Amino acid sequence: MRSVSIHALAEEGTRAAWAHVMVLQHSVEDMGSTYAAGDWATCVDSCFDTVLNTAYVSAMLAGHLGSPEDAALLVRIARDIEPHAVLLERMPTAWEATRADADAARILADEACHATEAAMPIVMASFRTPTGFYPSVRMAGDLEKLRRRSGLRSYAWEHFAT
Repeated sequence: MRSVSIHALAEEGTRAAWAHVMVLQHSVEDMGSTYAAGDWATCVDSCFDTVLNTAYVSAMLAGHLGSPEDAALLVRIARDIEPHAVLLERMPTAWEATRADADAARILADEACHATEAAMPIVMASFRTPTGFYPSVRMAGDLEKLRRRSGLRSYAWEHFAT
């Protein structure tokens, strides 16, 4: 069993949980839907984005405060964040991708997701659902309450807003 301080849970856990919801979940969904549609090139692109987004979530756990578009993140991934750097190197190209390329890319993206979620103290439920119900909103409110009780300010998640 792994222990996490309440401060780390409220600080890094909140950042990573929001990054998971706002940056990662949609790329995982895109990966599945493009595969189901037989759009191999877009599937490989979605898998690449998924690995990149898992690296962003991992960076948030490590204290990164920048937005998902932060160019420094790409440098950090290439240098520091494992297993994401290796997975990106092994990612097939989307150019003229085949089903075999999409299968290989999905395996790499799944590995990145599993590694990232295993490191997260909190993984929020799916933000988008077919019925439009957003269970993560309740969890987000609970995290804000935890932050206040821990003496932290509200989480500044504006860089996720579109």
